[in-house]
Amino acid sequence: MSEPKLELYAAMAKAFDALTYLQKAGTGAHAAISHDAVKRAVSREFQRCGLIWFPSEVRVEMKENVNKDNEKNGYMTTATVAFTTVHIATGQEITQVFSGQGYDPLDSGLAKAWSRAIKGWGIATFMIESGSEAEVDDNDQPIDKDSIERSFKRIKQDLHKVAPSREKADAKFAEIIGYYKTHSKRLVEDPREFKTRAEARQAYAALIQVKDIWGGERFEAEAEGEAAKQKPKPAAKRAPKPEPLTITITDDDLPPELRGQQDEEPSDVELDAAMEKQESASGRLKW
Repeated sequence: MSEPKLELYAAMAKAFDALTYLQKAGTGAHAAISHDAVKRAVSREFQRCGLIWFPSEVRVEMKENVNKDNEKNGYMTTATVAFTTVHIATGQEITQVFSGQGYDPLDSGLAKAWSRAIKGWGIATFMIESGSEAEVDDNDQPIDKDSIERSFKRIKQDLHKVAPSREKADAKFAEIIGYYKTHSKRLVEDPREFKTRAEARQAYAALIQVKDIWGGERFEAEAEGEAAKQKPKPAAKRAPKPEPLTITITDDDLPPELRGQQDEEPSDVELDAAMEKQESASGRLKW
């Protein structure tokens, strides 16, 4: 007898709680849940619940389609696909087989058959409800109170495992449920008070975020402690003011006539006359 796959089934049940309703695309008799909507919803919840799935082709059959006038007008393709769901943490897996059919006058029948097999697997496995916008408004859709109670009981248990204390987990649980139920600070401990699925979904998503934050050890107390440890950065030192420029004139800078007379500053006229005399005495041009 094979071992029970408890972790796998628990994760699939978690996804089951979230995959409850998808809105139809299109209008009138042609309105239906799209293949992309099912694939996107399942992939998102599988990632959140630690699951991954692998579709693999098992069998493909193609038959010529004949109309009422006995004329061949395309092909009907049937694809049988095996869907293997794996619990990433434990490697536990389960395989389900679904078939889908697709008609096309050219060569797109196989793609359509694959799409319908994926859509059929997702809807049947998770019992996804559907409706058009006129039939079902997600904000007003009633909820199964027993199912909601079970879902919130599990997330509350998860909070107890990662919260700094049980009391803090219970307080945060009641605070979030109360906010999304009344949009006020009133604490609500019973998730059965939710009237619509939209309220419950928002509260559940908020609790998941709190669990992820606490699970990452980013507690409020630790965050406050880290902030207190941070010392203010020292003020940047100002650059020293440049000293005033001073020019010192030595004897070597002066003409011979004025050397030794620094105590008495020569006038501009005396300097000019001395420089002209020095130039005429040492550098006369000879023609």
